[in-house]
Amino acid sequence: LESLDTLGGAVVVRTPLEELRAPVAVVTCGASAPKVLTTHAALPKLTVTQEQVFHFAPADPEHAWPSFIHHRDPFVYGLETPGEGVKVAEHHTGPQTDPDARDFVVDPAGRDRVAAYVAEWLPGLTLPAAGETTCLYATTATQNFVIDRADPLVVGAGFSGHGFKFTPVVGRLLADLVAGEPGLPRFALDGR
Repeated sequence: LESLDTLGGAVVVRTPLEELRAPVAVVTCGASAPKVLTTHAALPKLTVTQEQVFHFAPADPEHAWPSFIHHRDPFVYGLETPGEGVKVAEHHTGPQTDPDARDFVVDPAGRDRVAAYVAEWLPGLTLPAAGETTCLYATTATQNFVIDRADPLVVGAGFSGHGFKFTPVVGRLLADLVAGEPGLPRFALDGR
């Protein structure tokens, strides 16, 4: 994306390869939303954090793993990721960051905490982690999603690292906004 503009009630998107024009555009750009939408939509404040996830190989590859959320301090969640093993991570423990200046470095203390968690709670997984990476969360103060329309843009933001879990309903809400249906107050740009 080189630029996003609104001209005469339409949207103009410029990429290195082409320019696209449309009467409405859906913008769901994760942690980059504040920068991309700064002049187009009054987003609530989004806090961007660099989180980290770890993938562990199951001791028995034939065993199916359930998804889980362990309500403790901090929350820990996990799910099977085909081809990568079982993803295990802490929720909302990473430092604030600028999405354009993040360091991609996994915090050793976080790695140790997750490994200790796996050793205590998930004996069917093998240590050490088979893979690790960082990702970004963009979170509103209320942790509600932002799903609203700022003509001619339909905005989806602030998914706090778990918007994918709600893909069917988020897709429906975004499509309804494109079609001119009213949004849900809970997800309004003004954070009602």
